Amino acid sequence: MNDGPRGRVLVAVHDPEVADELFELGLELASRRERQLLALVREATELAVVGALPFVLEVDRWSGVLRPFDSAAARRAMTRVARDCEQRLSGLAATRRVQTAMEIIRGGLLATALEAQSSRDVLLLGGAASPGRAKTARGARRRIGVVTGGGGGDESAFELARELLGDAMRADAAIVPVPADGQFALATSEEIGLLVLSRLRADQEMTALQRYLCLPGRCVVVTGG
Repeated sequence: MNDGPRGRVLVAVHDPEVADELFELGLELASRRERQLLALVREATELAVVGALPFVLEVDRWSGVLRPFDSAAARRAMTRVARDCEQRLSGLAATRRVQTAMEIIRGGLLATALEAQSSRDVLLLGGAASPGRAKTARGARRRIGVVTGGGGGDESAFELARELLGDAMRADAAIVPVPADGQFALATSEEIGLLVLSRLRADQEMTALQRYLCLPGRCVVVTGG
């Protein structure tokens, strides 16, 4: 899926529990910028692989009885989750003039998403679901961090942050500058839910990024510019 010189909005979904909130945020950006949206949804293939081992057991949710893990059933469930995500994306996009597509990622989601992103694309990385399945991406927009001093592109990041705030601008909403040095640790200590940066050095920052996204309700947006 190539959107030519305008670029695309890429939405990387690690946890399908928060797919709707990430899709809504991605569709909002794609609609405003007249871009296509490509959703990259992670499939938990390790569950089926580990489940195929003969010593792995599962607990029946009703009786509490241990039984052999059903690897085939796990694969069927993953297929249903993927189909459900695609239907939800289509439903959310129906009221907007946005062309969408979805790909299932069976390897490393972050590495695949960063490799897929061109300099014209905006990439949205979603993390873990909040307790109670709160509106992760929407709630995160109350406090947006913008990484500065990372070698250029600061203005594009601030512009996108202002765009993301949109109607969320109110007394408890703010855009917070975050120095590039130790950006993810600082965003964690400052309780910033959504972090915008112009580029991501995958070789140096992947571990810190993964640690940040493991916190419930966190999102990262890479402008690509």
